[in-house]
Amino acid sequence: NSLIHLLHIIEPDYVIKAPHGYESVARYRRVRILEAEEDLRRFVAKINTASTNITEAILEGYASEKILLYAMSNKIDLILLATNGSGKAFRQPMGKVADRILRSSKVPVILVKANVPVFAVDKVFYDNARAENWVG
Repeated sequence: NSLIHLLHIIEPDYVIKAPHGYESVARYRRVRILEAEEDLRRFVAKINTASTNITEAILEGYASEKILLYAMSNKIDLILLATNGSGKAFRQPMGKVADRILRSSKVPVILVKANVPVFAVDKVFYDNARAENWVG
């Protein structure tokens, strides 16, 4: 009877990356939201079974803050977070978001390496690509 919460966090970098002008920023933001919706839809289609209860949310803001607030507000009892690390140059096992969540979370946190098969549904393994900000 578990419920899986899938989050996709859109960080406010769209203000910096969008071309100049309010219309461009608003359009870029809409595109990011549409892409997030499609990513979640594809991921849910891969893992959804009759016995899987899934809820999805797309949030805007800073990932660590949004994930921690969501976990507290929704009484989440475990956070599963895929992380790419902070890059080869620094050889860190986790990035800033994962580090902040690990240090601040009031519930257990499991970190998994992104872009590798990490879970199976009906003996089929799925890649967690683009799953960096998802909460389970």
